[in-house]
Amino acid sequence: MTVSEYLYFVAKLKKVNIKALDEHIQKIITRLSLDNVAGRLIKHLSKGYRQRVGLGGALIGSPKVLILDEPTVGLDPKQIIEMRELIIELSKEHTIILSSHILSEISAICDHVMIINKGTIVASDTTENLANLFNPTSQITIRVEKVDDDFLSALSSIEEVNQIQDLGIIEEGTHDILIETSKDVDIRKQVFNLCYEMYNPLLMMHSKAVSLEDIFLEVTKNEPVTPLEEEQPSSFKKFGKKNKHPLGITTNQEEGIHNDNIAQ
Repeated sequence: MTVSEYLYFVAKLKKVNIKALDEHIQKIITRLSLDNVAGRLIKHLSKGYRQRVGLGGALIGSPKVLILDEPTVGLDPKQIIEMRELIIELSKEHTIILSSHILSEISAICDHVMIINKGTIVASDTTENLANLFNPTSQITIRVEKVDDDFLSALSSIEEVNQIQDLGIIEEGTHDILIETSKDVDIRKQVFNLCYEMYNPLLMMHSKAVSLEDIFLEVTKNEPVTPLEEEQPSSFKKFGKKNKHPLGITTNQEEGIHNDNIAQ
């Protein structure tokens, strides 16, 4: 099918009863930047365009909820950025449930996170709240020209500092140090002034935030890794097997039902 034929086909499958169906489909084509490929066969399109076509099919009938499974898989960096921006734009009008193993993608797009492990929700909150929950301290990393006992002692003497850790040489001729304080305590000015007073050039300083990857590993750390069932094609799942993603919805797939991503 061509892109346009496919979208009309999906509208018939969904039994969409919209008087201005032509206008509705054209609006979707324009919104997804498919105008220049609307008359082309889908099989001749790039992966990025096929993902957009699949998303267009999902938008037929203007559903209140969109469920997207790994929508950026196989896309190049430019296409990934475009797809993320598109999803964020669509979220203004639709509730979007996004399932993905790419946790940086979840952080960039989602405002609420669910981590599901073996069919059980093990964490559910905003990314910010989860970070606060699993990292009750504040940490900064500094890079200085030299490290000696006097400098480390001076850092430790700052009242708000809980502990320091020498990270060693990351860049030649420098030293990295991790400084931990209580949550929401900012000691950057004090560290800067200390480096200035001790004639130890401060070459870098940045906050170290807990990532979604860190949180995921923490809540699933004691779980054994299940080997892949290599004898089964990746696009099919046996009845009763859990189709599990670290973030998203766990469902049972009936035997023989194709389980591709949103692109067809």
